[in-house]
Amino acid sequence: MDYLEQMLAELGYDTRSAANGREALDHVAAHAPDLILLDVMMPMMDGFTVCRRLKEQAEAQLIPIIIMTALDAKADRIRPGGSEG
Repeated sequence: MDYLEQMLAELGYDTRSAANGREALDHVAAHAPDLILLDVMMPMMDGFTVCRRLKEQAEAQLIPIIIMTALDAKADRIRPGGSEG
């Protein structure tokens, strides 16, 4: 994410990063962003779980979330239920 964060900053975007899923939830609670980029593979809590927990919160439901991954297996990128993340 460091490269992406640097690139976005160079384009004039204000970015905040989190070291793990719990920290990501705390950041969103403290300062609601315009957009959230999540990695599937994060310490403590994966990106799908963070997304699901955010979408359960009324104040975060309308924030767009993009989940990124370097994983190439289809099973790693798709979760059953469609609306979970």
